[in-house]
Formats: sequence, structure tokens, C-alpha cells
Amino acid sequence: AGIYVDGGCDIVIERNLVSGCDVGLEVGAENAGQTATNITVRNNLIYRNNKVGLAFGGYDETRGRTAFCRFLNNTLYKNGNTDAWQAEIIVQWAGANDVRNNIVYVSETGNRYAVLDTANSGNDANSFDYNLYYQDGGSTNALFSWKGQIRTGFPAYQAAAGGNEAHSSFQAPVFVNAWATNLALTAGSPAIDAGDPVSAFSAGSLDYARRPRPINGRMDIGALEYAGSWASAAVDAGGGWKWLSWLGYFKDGGGAWGGWIWHAEHG
Repeated sequence: AGIYVDGGCDIVIERNLVSGCDVGLEVGAENAGQTATNITVRNNLIYRNNKVGLAFGGYDETRGRTAFCRFLNNTLYKNGNTDAWQAEIIVQWAGANDVRNNIVYVSETGNRYAVLDTANSGNDANSFDYNLYYQDGGSTNALFSWKGQIRTGFPAYQAAAGGNEAHSSFQAPVFVNAWATNLALTAGSPAIDAGDPVSAFSAGSLDYARRPRPINGRMDIGALEYAGSWASAAVDAGGGWKWLSWLGYFKDGGGAWGGWIWHAEHG
């Protein structure tokens, strides 16, 4: 995994870019009787990993568990591009975890699972809501597995999820340039001001690009808050640099990284 927690507690994992791994980010507990607890995973970009975007829980009933963790405002894009044990989100032996305000953009290759529950009865009281799902082939081309049942299409999954995903939807997030992996939101995106209105504190006060969030009083879904006209305001970037406008993500003053660029001035 690009980032892996094994049985940890009281950890915040935020504002990371994870790509090119087998598993993007995983929170688990490999030893029997142990529990990974109070882990917050927020405002991360997780894209184009080979098998899994995000996984949590012990990997079978003889191992530990993941409990009371939060997975908030992450953007997952086209992970799970093989045909074995792959999905954007995998739920293992885990209970009482909170998964919300995430963009989950499913790959058109591989098994096409948005959510894959591998534990069945071990998936206990996990809460999913205010997530935005999408797949280029449309809702009926995305797969979901919940409590041992495979569901084709988001409506079937939503109906089977036992009250979960009541405020979630299946719509294109409308990125700036998904082909170039610029996963910022554009005007008109259904992710704007669509996050859980009571989750702002847990999601943190800064998005992936260290911009303040929320901007318009309500959290956006995903790792990047829609900037709109806000980008014209100077923001302290540290070391004497000021961010003046945002075209991507920041490496250094006026520098480029991964094809996304900040315009900044010093002094």
C-alpha cells in the first residue's frame, strides 16, 4: 500500500497524493485482538492505483479490526484496474466507521467495483453517506457488493445498503481535466456545496491544496474545494510565498508538479 496503518490509533492522514501502488491507502489490523481506531483519512487524492483505492478492516475474521475511523473528503479516481481483488473502496472486518463526502470515480477496466464488501457479517455498522459515485459507462455499468450481495448499478446498491448512502448520488463530478488527472472541480459540478453539512469539523479546515474549506458555508464533496472567484485572494503559503491563483497543486513558488501549477509571488 502507498500508505498503510496496521493497528494504529489517533492518527490523521491528510493531503496526500497516492498513485501507482497496488493499494492506495489502507487502515487495518493484522494481529488478532487488535483494533485500528480513531484514524481520520481526509482530503487525499488517490488515483490510478492497480488494485484498490481505499481499504479498511482486518483482512479476515482471524485478524484484527478497524473501528471508529473516518474516511472523509477524499477523491478516488480509476483505481482497481486489474481483474482480481480490486475496487475503489474495500470494506473488510470493520465496524462503526464513517465514510462520507468522497468522490468515487470507478475505472472502466477490471472488475468495476465501486464498493466491495469482502467481510459480509464482518461489515458491522459502517456508515456511508454524502458520497458521489461515477463510472464512464453509466450507473448500470458500476458494481457494488454489500453484505454478500452483488448489486449492479447505484440504485440497486443504494436500496440494499440498509439506510446507507441516503444522500449519495451517481453523477459525473465534472473535473477540470480528468484525462490529465487534474481532479479539481469546475463550475456546475454536483460535488459543490453537496457535502454533509455537519461534517465540516472532522473534515478539517484545509482541503488537499491547503485552501480554506468550506468556502460558501457548506463543504464540497471530494479532496479539493471549488475555488471559483476565491482564487484571486492571496493566501499565505509559508516561507514568504503567497498563492495568488490556483491551476493545480503547489510544489514551490511558481513551480510545476504533476502537470498542475500554482502562480505565486514572494515577499
